Amino acid sequence: MNNVEQILKKNCFEIFEIQPQFVIDTAILSTKLHQLQKEFHPDNTINNELSTNLVSAHINSCYTTLKNPLSRSIALLDVYGYPLDLAKDTQLPLEFLGEQMELHELIDEANGNILALEELEQTINNKQKQLIDSLLDTFTNKDFQEALNLTKQLGFYTRLLNSIADKMDE
Repeated sequence: MNNVEQILKKNCFEIFEIQPQFVIDTAILSTKLHQLQKEFHPDNTINNELSTNLVSAHINSCYTTLKNPLSRSIALLDVYGYPLDLAKDTQLPLEFLGEQMELHELIDEANGNILALEELEQTINNKQKQLIDSLLDTFTNKDFQEALNLTKQLGFYTRLLNSIADKMDE
């Protein structure tokens, strides 16, 4: 197996040669990205151009994955044998889902009111920060069932923030 095939078979943590954990050093991640880009850039290799483009895209995708807490959590769960598809696995407590419906309604009712949308955005950002802090604890304690639930919740808040951004752009 050549170097290109080996890279394409690695998960994001393996590519960046970091321990699979929730907290990562973004400075090390950025440094490693530049090293990998240099090593696998199509202009710097004599391999098949398609292969090097695939590797370059995979490296960039993994970098994006590891920089984002939601996608990093999903990748980490996968490494530990708990794959999660946010589009399909939405089972959460009714209380949480009710809160999500209320927040969606508040976003819709804001109807272009930037101040109201910014307040909602701040509220949701605070909830996300709390979830990220909780995820750190659950991954540290290897409580993967709870990490699954918290990651699903984080996904809901991410969608709400995207909805607010869309409303602000209207």
